[in-house]
Amino acid sequence: MADKLTRAKEIFIENLGSHDNMQETGCLQEYLQYNIPMEIEYNWTNEFITEQFSKADSKSIRISELISSVSFIVSHYGRYQDYKKLLAINNMYLSGADLFELNIYFDNVLKSMRPLLENDNVPSNLKLEIVTELENMVVDTKENIASIPDKITGYITQKYNLQDPKRFTKASKLNQIHNEINTIKNLLLNFV
Repeated sequence: MADKLTRAKEIFIENLGSHDNMQETGCLQEYLQYNIPMEIEYNWTNEFITEQFSKADSKSIRISELISSVSFIVSHYGRYQDYKKLLAINNMYLSGADLFELNIYFDNVLKSMRPLLENDNVPSNLKLEIVTELENMVVDTKENIASIPDKITGYITQKYNLQDPKRFTKASKLNQIHNEINTIKNLLLNFV
């Protein structure tokens, strides 16, 4: 039995808990035959998230990998505390980040928020708290955008001797993310 549980955990972690990923790699049927209870999957999820944070702390993975893997698994198995860990990445690892990195972070977090609407593991009032916390982060970033470096745009405009496009604003992606957050927040408010 221990070997089967070990193999099931291996499949789960390799595929970030996604049945779609398991299907693509051809191991879904094997995983399903182990009949793993949801609570064990949640434990594996917590272990995985903790391990990802440890790897980021020791610099054995890039912050972008941390953001990507944690936001993906949270979107599939997220409970309140998992979303809070995902939001904590901003304060823990992204102070001094450039605009490109912040946009990637907010975009990944936003993708993990969409399934939150249908997530029965998180009560409505806590869903609203999570979305509001994300919204506050985006608003704070927009308010302080003048002090956030934009290395990508700066590099491209300098390398090719270009001017910033006239209609380009540093906050355009943040505005789009903020609008999507407001949509999710309004949907939550209508169902609370």
